[in-house]
Amino acid sequence: MSEGVKSSELIQQRVRQRIVEWLEMVAEYPSDPPPWDLNETINQWYDWSPDHPTKDSYPAPIYSENEAQALLSVGTAVDVFCQATPATMRGDSQEMARPEWIELVGSVRQALQVIAHQENP
Repeated sequence: MSEGVKSSELIQQRVRQRIVEWLEMVAEYPSDPPPWDLNETINQWYDWSPDHPTKDSYPAPIYSENEAQALLSVGTAVDVFCQATPATMRGDSQEMARPEWIELVGSVRQALQVIAHQENP
């Protein structure tokens, strides 16, 4: 394996870890919010995932097929939440009362279960 391929895989593994950290943050957001607001939290998803992800956005061997599918579901839930909220959200609790937020958190928790299962078969 060439150094370029190793380097690319290392970068992809680090991005994967940032995505997992984001999922964990969103899953715990109501009980353990980060020091920034919901606007920044949602924007961070797009720091690590493309605006319009496809299955190829989460390639093997970094992601399993199940993980890629789960992350695509999270991406869809993020998009639906963004469409339901104003461009700049003014209050976290108001936005977290939306059914789209509840769906997003459910999708995030499902993705975390898939990832945990893949990491600990």
